[in-house]
Amino acid sequence: MNEELNKPRQAAKSDNPDGEPDAKERQKRNLDPVAQKRLVASILSIGLAVVVGFGGVFLVNRLTMATVPVVRAKEIIPQGTQITPNMIEVDQVSKYNLQSNVTGNTSLVVGAYATTEIMPQDNITGDKLSKSNPVYTLDTGEMLVSVPVKNLSDALAGQLKAGDIVRVSALVASGSTAGSNNAGGTANQTTTPAELQYVKVAAVAASNGQSAAVSQAQAKTAIGTTTSSNTSNLPASVTLYVNEQQLSRLTQMSQSELTFALVYRGGGTEAKTLLQEQTQLLEGVQK
Repeated sequence: MNEELNKPRQAAKSDNPDGEPDAKERQKRNLDPVAQKRLVASILSIGLAVVVGFGGVFLVNRLTMATVPVVRAKEIIPQGTQITPNMIEVDQVSKYNLQSNVTGNTSLVVGAYATTEIMPQDNITGDKLSKSNPVYTLDTGEMLVSVPVKNLSDALAGQLKAGDIVRVSALVASGSTAGSNNAGGTANQTTTPAELQYVKVAAVAASNGQSAAVSQAQAKTAIGTTTSSNTSNLPASVTLYVNEQQLSRLTQMSQSELTFALVYRGGGTEAKTLLQEQTQLLEGVQK
């Protein structure tokens, strides 16, 4: 009986006649405690990375799927326009990467004034709104004056906007000065006084007092079109920011046909630089 039990042991020994452990056994014995800890740490790190990866994907999906109401513009809202309900809409958008100062409450938007031009589908944020009309906020010594527009072509085919920097010129007869009558019927020439090289537009109004609006089709046929021969939404006057000197010069030019050439559109440093250059020109005229 004992001989039979000893047979497997002898067979095992016969597989390794020298009595040395096999490769797997040697590998286990060679793993010191430090290596074992590193192996465990590596396994835990891989497991943690997998958990974090799946968790991050889940979190991003939750954020992108969550939506909030946001007030958006349905149409172009010019600067200084008081916003009405028909100009806006409420849309559900993802709150992922959304501006912090957007609003979904229409009561905060309706009745407020646009501090800048708002384009269709733009989110209406707090910095685009004002309780008072920002167009008519005047600096010391600054005034507003409205100048009539006789032809659409005189006002950039009716495409002038609030905030534009324009050059105001007068069509005068050859050999005469701005403000004199062209009695001789001679050819007109354009003259631009130094006081009106860079003037900021406050508003462009139609004959009904509302903000003017000109379609692209109307703009293409604007040359030679008088503002009184079309619908009431066409520009009838341009309101400008001026000082005493500029107002005096415009008064002298009141009998002439005035034209407005766009010099710069948009705010920022460039607009401020042009207005500062105009201030220097005015100082030169005074001397």
